[in-house]
Amino acid sequence: MIYRYFLKLLSGMKTILKKEIYYNYRIKDLKKRGLKIGKDVYVGPYVEFDHQYPFLIEIQDHCRITAGTLILAHDATTFRKLGVTRLAKVTIREGTFIGANCIILPGCTIGPNVMIAAGSVVNRDIGEGMMAAGNPARPYGKYEELHGKYEEMMKTCPIFDYDAFLRGEVSPIAVAGALDTNPVAFIRGPRKTRTWLDKIMGRSQDYEWVG
Repeated sequence: MIYRYFLKLLSGMKTILKKEIYYNYRIKDLKKRGLKIGKDVYVGPYVEFDHQYPFLIEIQDHCRITAGTLILAHDATTFRKLGVTRLAKVTIREGTFIGANCIILPGCTIGPNVMIAAGSVVNRDIGEGMMAAGNPARPYGKYEELHGKYEEMMKTCPIFDYDAFLRGEVSPIAVAGALDTNPVAFIRGPRKTRTWLDKIMGRSQDYEWVG
């Protein structure tokens, strides 16, 4: 039984490593081909950049691009009729947050300090400090107002430590129990430290990749 458990654990680690190697290599390859990524940028799992025209995409400092997002710099809808593909730059400016499973279409400039809600399709510029959502994405408020709202809630709602949660010092039962008596809870972190896997994969402190 212990042997089977060990084999299962080893298989899981091999899967993780394969995925890490693939995504880390792909990002490095795209950067060599002109993809611009600034400092302190988080790129989540399964984020896809335009593999044909990565040199037309720029992600500036302190941005977060979360899981499943697709960023395109070309549009082939004109190809069958006109024989051409439209190309346009995409710029995600400093301090912008892109929610999960968004699609960013060619020609968009987003930010700085913008929040794009999960599942949105961005087909035009979103100006500084805005929150936007929908298909197509439309502004619906100021990002700073959301920060202010959550800062007020943090004064009364529980805040857990992410690293303590990973170490098992904060249990799932404790988190779920806190949400039985509070509208929301918060989790602080994770801290920016390099793990053994980061060192193996050659990741820097400025560029985070989670596969």
